Amino acid sequence: MKVKNNNYIVLGGSHEQFDYIKYLKDNLKNLNIICCDKNPKAYCKFISDKFLSIDIKNKKKILNLSKNLNIIGISSHISEHAIETINYVSKKLNLPSTSKLSVKATKSKYFCKKFLNEKNHYVKLNKFKFNIIKKINKNSQVVIKPDESSGQKNLYKIEKNSKPEIIKKKFFLSKNTSKNRSVVIERFIVGEEINVVCLIVNKNIYKFIYSLRKRYTGRNGFGVVYRHEYNYLDHLKINNKIKSIINKIIIKLKLNNAIIYPQLILDEYNNLNLLEYGERIPGGKMRELFEYATGIDLLNAQFQISTKKKNLKIKKNIKKYKYISVDFVNGSPGPLKPGNVKKIKTTHFYKKHQIVDENVFLPNQNKCIKIKKIKSSADRFYYFLSASNSFFNFKENIKYLVKNIKVVDYENRSLKRKNFYKYIL
Repeated sequence: MKVKNNNYIVLGGSHEQFDYIKYLKDNLKNLNIICCDKNPKAYCKFISDKFLSIDIKNKKKILNLSKNLNIIGISSHISEHAIETINYVSKKLNLPSTSKLSVKATKSKYFCKKFLNEKNHYVKLNKFKFNIIKKINKNSQVVIKPDESSGQKNLYKIEKNSKPEIIKKKFFLSKNTSKNRSVVIERFIVGEEINVVCLIVNKNIYKFIYSLRKRYTGRNGFGVVYRHEYNYLDHLKINNKIKSIINKIIIKLKLNNAIIYPQLILDEYNNLNLLEYGERIPGGKMRELFEYATGIDLLNAQFQISTKKKNLKIKKNIKKYKYISVDFVNGSPGPLKPGNVKKIKTTHFYKKHQIVDENVFLPNQNKCIKIKKIKSSADRFYYFLSASNSFFNFKENIKYLVKNIKVVDYENRSLKRKNFYKYIL
């Protein structure tokens, strides 16, 4: 595909932008990619055509740069940090943009719930008020989370009738993580957690999938996912309910062309509750899961959304599978011991088996690869993406890889914990 005017800005230069920038360079001729990140040693510095050390939250500076370069589009992959700047620049330059409501709902968990009329009991506080929290905590567990933040850092589950000093400590840890210094307190809902990835074209659902979100439930690493699992059959019988929620989001947030990522929970009464919303391609290999489930090239869709207001031509050029799982092989409370990794080895599969992708989760420019304790999704270590059109083979793929994976330190000691299987299977 050729482009006429060739200047295009990608905001953010971390490892999360790498796949997107590489895709653009490999597939779009004559495209000149300008990457902006305040970190002068950003991961994507050398893969982009031009790198500028600019804070992506500096809207006016990015706008002036965009005007001078006469850009055809501006976007960011995975990160929600850039959405406000992208929308600001796009509206000023009459480029494709989203609504201010969607930007606000992506940034603020509280606004998202309130505006979309989520019924779960929740409050937003910028000062510690124990009596308010106590009312919710008296009859149920509660979750304390930063109102404006990325990932799952400083997300806590508080047991019923917890001591004030415990609640206060967790409150301020969350508050200090939140960009607006506000904290959301909500009733903890027991149920099946659901990831939804949806491509919206011309104000309509083009395609969506849902997958199950399996979390560590222990005290350490609460909120961190160890598996995303997709089944092409609507085995929970919730497709129509999800469709209704997405259509409500499209109307209320005034979406036109977008990729959105609502996170839901199916409670014991079979009701779907909204946890969070984001207008972005999600991380955690959710983009790859969506692509292998639908055949849709989501990176190409993102580029079109950022450069075209209408007449999007969605590409379906990826092999589809009926059963897909993304597994994260992590440090504690996962199946690996903390340590410096010398070698990771997996065994080749028979033809009937299919591991689509596997690698260290976060690209590391240093020679030393380290396994850490899980405190947030940023501490993930290794992943493998298993896929098959046979449910039996799909399950066997996971067992086979887990059995044969070898992770050793520099003294050739295994970094697999005892009872390794129970953490994965």
